[in-house]
Amino acid sequence: MIFLSNAVIPRLQGDDYQACYFWIKACEMFHSHTKVTKIAFEHDEIKSFDDVVSFYDPPIRDPNGDLIYADYYQLKFHATQNGAFTWKNLMNPAFINAKSVSFLERLRNGQQQAIAQGYNYRFYIVSPWVIDPSDPLSKIVSNNSGELRMDKLFDGSGHRSEMGKVRVGWCSHLELQSEDGLKEVLQPLRIISNYRNIEGLLKDLNRELCCVQLKPIENGSLINPYSNLIQNLLKNGRKEFTKNELLQICKEENLWIGCSKKAEPNKVIGIRSFYRWAENMENETESMLCLLKYFDGRYIKAGVSWNKDIVPEIERYLTSEICSGEKIDIHLDAHSSIAFVVGYCLDPKSGVDVAPVQRNNKREVWRPDKTKTIRDYPDWESDIIVQDNNATDMAVAIGIRHNIVEEVEAYLITAGLSVNEIFSYYPNTGAGAAAIIDGTHAYLLADRIVSLLRKQMLMKKKGRLHVFVAAPNAFCFFLGQLSRVLGQITFYEYDFENGKTGSYSPAVSLPLTKK
Repeated sequence: MIFLSNAVIPRLQGDDYQACYFWIKACEMFHSHTKVTKIAFEHDEIKSFDDVVSFYDPPIRDPNGDLIYADYYQLKFHATQNGAFTWKNLMNPAFINAKSVSFLERLRNGQQQAIAQGYNYRFYIVSPWVIDPSDPLSKIVSNNSGELRMDKLFDGSGHRSEMGKVRVGWCSHLELQSEDGLKEVLQPLRIISNYRNIEGLLKDLNRELCCVQLKPIENGSLINPYSNLIQNLLKNGRKEFTKNELLQICKEENLWIGCSKKAEPNKVIGIRSFYRWAENMENETESMLCLLKYFDGRYIKAGVSWNKDIVPEIERYLTSEICSGEKIDIHLDAHSSIAFVVGYCLDPKSGVDVAPVQRNNKREVWRPDKTKTIRDYPDWESDIIVQDNNATDMAVAIGIRHNIVEEVEAYLITAGLSVNEIFSYYPNTGAGAAAIIDGTHAYLLADRIVSLLRKQMLMKKKGRLHVFVAAPNAFCFFLGQLSRVLGQITFYEYDFENGKTGSYSPAVSLPLTKK
């Protein structure tokens, strides 16, 4: 029996990691709406970012409006979590298992080649390692698409400041004469940290394979035919593939299942205000609205208005993409306020059969079964907390993931916002990630809570309703669909990054004021 040394096993795992990532990217070519026209493996054109390359024709625009002709990916698999991204590690060749050339030097060389060719490329490093949260790098890597936040790095501070030391260190390491030169090198960089482990990557791959009619890898199988196939193609000198070329190879290797006759598929659209885990939304949907330009991470940018900028753009998008009578599945990798607004725009009178796609362990379409009633599922428990008898507004705290009424009370005090009463609702089986069973349950809970709130609002003839929710986006969508009967509503976002009790901020106020 032959035993592999401990040093060989991680290298083989790294090869499989790269191969799986290649096939996930290769599947993008099979979607009719994708602009990926060619995929490459171990591509020689730009060294050090040669693991996987996606080519676009026509080029795509990034959030800054720049035309991107290709994305170059460097995969760095690690067997354990015994390391992390830091700003100094990017200058250390050993960080990428090299002897003399650091990651930043490879990035500079790649960017110089791209400039010489006259094209805009993006350069990705993808790894299961995390960014050290105590390191300055954690403050400048964006959760939108992994780009560096130039406004934070080049913040005008002196060379002795935290960011000044980073700029000086990187300029010196790269032998750059100015910070403008550093900006040019860093502009195309994307750091995708804390990426999937091998098991998660295989699950993603199987989902993509099924979507494009390629044979999935059997659970528990010791053989990954796709990893073996691309490595053998590489041995034969084949590195670049179009869709038709790769399809023919898969057919010859009996990996092509083919299209079975089925009903007309639902139209799939999406709205994105988060980039993490929504990187491939363009390939999972027929059309999508990207709202990343309005946000800095989870926070709305200065000068941007929920009601004047974001809500009107959502309305325009939905009006242009949806027709009455269509059956729609909608991805909502977005703030809960956006999920609520989308539902509000697509209320039952819109004539559209629309269902949110909810992300749990996998993506599921939560289309409710209207033949069932709340008696088939766990219902709400509720409390009423009297606040200010002279106030006209009301508040509701809906705690599905966890009970939030104390946080809401703390916020109202901090914000100086007076309400008559706070209605607190939470599942009678207890709050938690599994409190909602399925899409039907989510819809029925939303319908039930709107009915209860409407009675309370009508009975007491009160003013604006302030809505605080800790729940899946699919529930927020259904809540928005049914909420027009509640009159004036302000929906609040929770400050996840601050994490302080009572950290909320007002987001959308509906209905919009008529001009």
